[in-house]
Amino acid sequence: MKQALPFLYFILFSCAALFAQEENFQLPDSLAYKTNKELIDLIKQFRYNTPKVAKVYAEAFHAKASAEQHTTNIIESYFYLANIADTQGEFTASIAYINKGIAKTKTIKDSLQGNILRRLYNLRGGIYGQYGKYEKAIHDFNISLQISEKNSDQKGINIIKINIALLEMYAKQYFESMKTYREMFRISTDTSLISQNSRNSIIIGMSENFLKTERLDSARIYLDLGLKESVKSNDSDALSYFYPYEALYYYHKNKIPKSLEILEKARKLISNVQTEEKRNIEVYYYMAQCYYALKDYKKAIKHIEKAFDIIRKGNAKNAKLALKDSFSASNTNNMSIGDEKLFIPYEYLYLLETLMQCYEALGDEENRDFYFEQYYPLKIESAQKNVRINNLIFKFHEAPRIALIEKLSKKEAKAEKKVKYLYYLLALVFVGLIIGAIFYRKKEQQKQLAYKALIEKISTLEAKKNTVEAPKNTTTKKAVTITDEKAQAILKGLEKFEAKEQYLDENCNLRFVAKKVKTNATYLSKIINTHKKISFNDYINDLRIQYTLKRLKSDSLFRAYSIKSIAQEVGYKSADSFTKHFKKQTSLYPSYYIKNLNKENT
Repeated sequence: MKQALPFLYFILFSCAALFAQEENFQLPDSLAYKTNKELIDLIKQFRYNTPKVAKVYAEAFHAKASAEQHTTNIIESYFYLANIADTQGEFTASIAYINKGIAKTKTIKDSLQGNILRRLYNLRGGIYGQYGKYEKAIHDFNISLQISEKNSDQKGINIIKINIALLEMYAKQYFESMKTYREMFRISTDTSLISQNSRNSIIIGMSENFLKTERLDSARIYLDLGLKESVKSNDSDALSYFYPYEALYYYHKNKIPKSLEILEKARKLISNVQTEEKRNIEVYYYMAQCYYALKDYKKAIKHIEKAFDIIRKGNAKNAKLALKDSFSASNTNNMSIGDEKLFIPYEYLYLLETLMQCYEALGDEENRDFYFEQYYPLKIESAQKNVRINNLIFKFHEAPRIALIEKLSKKEAKAEKKVKYLYYLLALVFVGLIIGAIFYRKKEQQKQLAYKALIEKISTLEAKKNTVEAPKNTTTKKAVTITDEKAQAILKGLEKFEAKEQYLDENCNLRFVAKKVKTNATYLSKIINTHKKISFNDYINDLRIQYTLKRLKSDSLFRAYSIKSIAQEVGYKSADSFTKHFKKQTSLYPSYYIKNLNKENT
């Protein structure tokens, strides 16, 4: 024991020297002879308002416990050192102290492990949750809960509930989170169930919950309560949470200058409390939001870069993969929310989102797209993590949601391939459109030529009609010398049939015409085949289509008829039959012929 005292004095002197300049801190005449209870009381007094001072007492407590080889006190000192490191934002150091404490508990009796082991696991779970390691957080909370239930430790159970409520809020389960916070708040005045520090955590959680769900009047009530009690209990750590949330309240009230004023106060307070200022990441994010609202996009970007600087420094210290001097593309291409080697705070996605909005507002598409490439996969990964948190908290499977997230992940993994296929498809469509346009133009030219030829033909027929009385049928190939008197009589009868336009009767068939020309159907068919060189059906269709062409050309009212009405007017029972025969004879559709006639007559 006496041999260890010189070493103890050396440790105490070294610690005191480091913090002798701490404002308002008077170095005690001696720490070596203070009891363990006195040192613990001093640690508790300063750990949340002046953690640098509390660290001096914690290291003194640890040195004393080590000198005395008092295992339980050594574990206790690891807890306080971890607690203080967490308050100072030193994630890696805090976890390291806790791991040493947990390992040390294996050397003591089970009956002595309970309370301290529960506190170690609970603290580590809280730190993991704060830095996005939710699976590890739930694992530690479960162990802490089991220990608390085994020892009927209601205070320990309540602390777990408060921590779970915080995770529920991270997972955007605001209703469930608020339900737990309200339950804990109702009993928070009973110090045997809830410590003052835990009560502050409850009020912080309720304030944040109300702000995130934009219930501003309720948020104001709990902010005022929290600020009052934090000042009264001299809890700088709690104040460092309440100030940013109060600033957020004024932001929602559109009082941006007031919000910025409070955020600056929060920044200074956090700088005094934390050595690594990790909680200022949130402060800088809110500052960026304020400047974005003021349309001062360059200042917003500047504050986001300050947040990135803290992240970079945290990774340089906490991970072997130190980031470079600037938070640029090469630094962030491989960042992953689930990556244990990197410190990626909760606000990181929101920082990227605001950064993209700023560059969009500045018209800087290159930087906007660059940060979107980082943001999108992290957003998908964050969604996956939220699903895992929900499953862990509520202990049931949400298969549809997991399936949706996996689908989104696969979609993102195939995004580049799909984009390539899309380009190919667009190229094919473009080529198809060009070919289609060429084909369409060619067809239009052919139609125009056919139309012009048709108009010339009709004009020629009309001229002949004016000079020589000719048969109505224009398909007669050439004049035929008729020697048979009966055949000549039938042909004369057909001329009268055509002149009276009896072929427009919809009941016009072979027997109908034979009756009109006073002969039988067989002989009439033979005469038409021999002298007209066409079949009876073609003969009738030719007459009808020639009539239609002439009348459409000369009669604007007839052109206004529907195709169905025109078909009925010229003897067809259906528009389809009329269109088919019209197209066969002219190579044009009736609608095209009518359209061009109307153009010429306007």
